[in-house]
Amino acid sequence: VLDGDRIVGITTGGAYGHRVAKTHAFAYVEPEYASPGTCFDFLLLGDRRRATVRVEPAYDPQNERMRA
Repeated sequence: VLDGDRIVGITTGGAYGHRVAKTHAFAYVEPEYASPGTCFDFLLLGDRRRATVRVEPAYDPQNERMRA
């Protein structure tokens, strides 16, 4: 996880969310980068990508979808 050229964290996993058409990553970051809405970059297969800290789930944040 990068802020400019400075390393501020590390990703622990990630995947593409087909329902929301976005890539999601899990990361440990320095405390000042953990607030919802904070933006930083991360590397995905050598490509630099922009990330934003989320507080709610990307899919069905109100839990309104039917469950099995």
